[in-house]
Amino acid sequence: MATISVLVDNTPPGVHARVAPSPFSPNRDGRKDSTAIAVAVTEPVTMAVRVASRSGRTVRMPAQERSVEGRLRLRWEGRNDGGTRLRNGAYSVVVRVRDLAGNGASTRKRVVVDTAPPRLFWRAEAGVVGAVPSPSVSAPPTRPDRSEGGFALTTRTVAVSADGGNKSPWVQAA
Repeated sequence: MATISVLVDNTPPGVHARVAPSPFSPNRDGRKDSTAIAVAVTEPVTMAVRVASRSGRTVRMPAQERSVEGRLRLRWEGRNDGGTRLRNGAYSVVVRVRDLAGNGASTRKRVVVDTAPPRLFWRAEAGVVGAVPSPSVSAPPTRPDRSEGGFALTTRTVAVSADGGNKSPWVQAA
């Protein structure tokens, strides 16, 4: 009687995913307009990558049934399969893999889409309040010798970082 050696593979493939940056802002201003989806697998697999809304509905399929060995890098611009820009909010990047023996594995990463520009509120010493949609605000330097309409104008230089960190007690980020 002859013996036959059989190798049984019943271990799921290893899969690791990373999404960066998150949050990202696909508003075409040249800063963080897309996010990179990096996937690494431990063996040859067939992979599907999808972006899902909070309700679980698939909004984008960057990769369907793609054969991958090693690493895969995809870029997502915050649009659905029809090319429409998605609303601000949290989404999930779901990666599902299946190896040649039929063993499967999956991983899920959260990504945040935020297209709203920062709104900065400033208040001058005279009590005037305004909103400026800019990541940094700087008032002109103080000039006590200038006057308009009989009123001496004095201004203070204020600066606000894009993340809303105040550098002056006169500035409030919304």
